[in-house]
Amino acid sequence: MKSLKNILIFSILFMFCLLKVDAKPFKIGENEYDTLVAAVAAVPTDGTKTTIEMTEDVDDAPGVIVASGKNIVIDFGGHTYETSEPMVGSLGTETLSFQLLKNSTVYMKNGTLIASNHETSKMFIQNYADLTLEDITIDATTNTYDYFYGVSSNNGKVNIIGNTSIKVNTNTHARAFDMCWAPNKTYVDGTQMIIDTTGTINGIIELDVWGGRGAEPILSTLTIKNINFTGTWEIDEYLAGQLSIEGGKFAKTNTINLDEFVTGNNISYTTDDETYEVLPSGRFIVKDEKIYVQKGSEYKLNFEITEGYDKYIKYSTEDNKVATIKNGVVTGVGVVSTVLNYSFGRTGGAVEVVVYELNTELSSDAEEDDTSSELNELAEQIISNVLNDKDQDGVDSETISKLKQAIQEGKSIKTDIGIKELKKENLDTKVVEKIEAVAQKVSGEIKGFLDIDVLLKADNTELGKITKLPNGIKLTVDVDKEFGEIPANTNRTFFVVRMHEGEEPELLEATYKDGKLTFETDRFSQYAYGYTDKDVDSGTNPKTGDGIMIYIVLLLISIVGATLFIKKNKNRIINIKN
Repeated sequence: MKSLKNILIFSILFMFCLLKVDAKPFKIGENEYDTLVAAVAAVPTDGTKTTIEMTEDVDDAPGVIVASGKNIVIDFGGHTYETSEPMVGSLGTETLSFQLLKNSTVYMKNGTLIASNHETSKMFIQNYADLTLEDITIDATTNTYDYFYGVSSNNGKVNIIGNTSIKVNTNTHARAFDMCWAPNKTYVDGTQMIIDTTGTINGIIELDVWGGRGAEPILSTLTIKNINFTGTWEIDEYLAGQLSIEGGKFAKTNTINLDEFVTGNNISYTTDDETYEVLPSGRFIVKDEKIYVQKGSEYKLNFEITEGYDKYIKYSTEDNKVATIKNGVVTGVGVVSTVLNYSFGRTGGAVEVVVYELNTELSSDAEEDDTSSELNELAEQIISNVLNDKDQDGVDSETISKLKQAIQEGKSIKTDIGIKELKKENLDTKVVEKIEAVAQKVSGEIKGFLDIDVLLKADNTELGKITKLPNGIKLTVDVDKEFGEIPANTNRTFFVVRMHEGEEPELLEATYKDGKLTFETDRFSQYAYGYTDKDVDSGTNPKTGDGIMIYIVLLLISIVGATLFIKKNKNRIINIKN
């Protein structure tokens, strides 16, 4: 019984192996076929869409004719299909691997198709159908026929898409493909070819007439949206207007002027000495006509561009000792002006670049370790903004005009903090009253008035003022020594009051050390400074008469209390002795 079971298992496995050995390389549904010829013949001619699947590599395959009325998808399944004899074609001229007849639809995808080197192999695909090649490689590199065609299209809509490559023998005059106009051969609808592939195409691209020019309009067209083409062109002058290029990479050749065929708003540019590239429609607008950049600093060129196209802009400066540019960022090198040139495909322009030098010089009244660097950074930002017409508060139009003129003349721009003592009697009475009212709110006394400015200078000539900074900076000013003479048992706090361009006065905290008052501000105009004194114990001002009276009253209460305490306790002592 056990032996019989083993025999059955062995028989089933043997039959399965026979079935596998007997499997055929082409399928339509569950039906299998020995050849692609047989599978194509099984497709109906009523336009029913039918998919043929290839399940393994095939060598030495005969030529295939697709008759009119068929609608076929051939999925090569990533396999290799090598053609051989017998070829197909019109009677007496059987030289084709595939002949796709008019009024049929053929979609080939996912495979490598090899045209072997046979004497009768002169064309791989002769097309009159609606044809799509997607992710297909046609390899005819071993074919030595001098005028071989990879794909010749005379009629129908042709789409070469995905990652499709057509490779022919470049030692011959082989055509990768052609677009043919053949109205006198009854193909009056022409062929409309669209090439949109990331694959490689080499050899010759031909636009040709077959059988006479016929009546216009010419309906055959070739539109290249994307391609990686290495080769040359042969274009019948009658068909030159039928070629349009919207994108792709092309080997630079002398056979045609490629610029003549680049259409619409597309951009084109040369990537190197050997390759010419065209990109789909792109937008690039430079908003700067003239830019100012500080020596040693950077300026980002102000432009609009189609996303992802930044790398296609070409830049150069006429004098790299004045300014350099990389990735749209200009760096100032020398104090003078130069011209920045840019190009974007077939368009371009120029921008004047003016490089200026900025120094920060602080007056002796404002010397502090961090103030110089703080002011320099903020001044850089402000000057860059006003020079390049960006929104910026704190600098008037007259100062900006003088600043631009000085920079154009190559002068060194300096910033300085100017501090002047002001006398109370020379100030507007209403301004003084407002300042003193703010000080009284903190029981403070005003001790002096100042005018503080951030000055812009060109060499030694004052250009104007910066009245407002984007951030505050720390200022240190000299004050009277009285500030350091603090009475005993007194807590002294310091302050400044800022009055800026008609705004309400603002109280700012300040610190004092060694004859210097330090505070932080971002606005520059008139200031007052002072302090508030408070008694350390009571927290009240020790200089008022009320405070003295309180001390006297407290002293009298203490004396009376002490007398009563002593008298009362004296009686107690006497009683104890008794």
